[in-house]
Amino acid sequence: MNRVRLILSFVIVVVALNLISCGNFAARIDAKKGNEFYKERKYEEAIDKYKSALKKNPDLIQCYLNIGLSYMALYVPGSTHPKDVEYASQAINYFKEYLKRVDDTNPTAKQQTNEYLVTMYLNADRKDDAIGYFENHLKENPNDTATMQKLAFLYAQAGKFDEALRWYKMRAQVDAKNPEAYYIIGVITWEKCYKFADVTPEQRADLVKTGMDALDQAIKLNPNYADAFLYMNLLYREKAKLISLDPNNVPEDKIDEYNGYLAKAKEYMDKAIELRKKQGGA
Repeated sequence: MNRVRLILSFVIVVVALNLISCGNFAARIDAKKGNEFYKERKYEEAIDKYKSALKKNPDLIQCYLNIGLSYMALYVPGSTHPKDVEYASQAINYFKEYLKRVDDTNPTAKQQTNEYLVTMYLNADRKDDAIGYFENHLKENPNDTATMQKLAFLYAQAGKFDEALRWYKMRAQVDAKNPEAYYIIGVITWEKCYKFADVTPEQRADLVKTGMDALDQAIKLNPNYADAFLYMNLLYREKAKLISLDPNNVPEDKIDEYNGYLAKAKEYMDKAIELRKKQGGA
């Protein structure tokens, strides 16, 4: 009797394994057909095949990414048509599902998929949703500098400069040996000074100091950082504006200080040009 039960158990296991094997094979066939449809730009047909593959084998995680990409291809950026809103929502959801499942040992795939997410959030004008998503991600991954960079970018896109600067500074604190982390602070502080007329003299002074301190650190880490020298030049010119916005109307008692800032600006500009020539640039 025990032998009969053992034989029956063995048969059941073999049948189950065969069913699993058949299911996996059928799932891969569907996934392959989905890839063919995707290459032919038949995105709706591709989505159907990828979803069919996932029903048969949920472990084919590449299908989540491929479905997201298919919805992304169907979506018309900026459109508020209900169908496009749905495409955008589905693309975002499937990218998130893929990120939940992709192995941590595959940072390139994660980074690329995060880029897709940012693109979809921006194109669908869902910046606040994107900010919330990446802030939640950072609660679990507090040292993820790539996500800090994305958050800073998203805040800048949303017109929230102070928040953008805060995240760029946090990135620099975590990535303290990376000159680019400091360089970008110099860039955005200059842009705020130069491009926005509503900057008060007090704000300009704070921004110039913040940018110069950051660029100085970038140059210490990389003495051949031509672009850092270039932006230091630009910030010295902004510093000169603190004395006078009109170069033809500088107070007499400030002329030497004003000219001194412009001279320092030229020094940094000349150094940037020299480095670019050495590096084969323009």
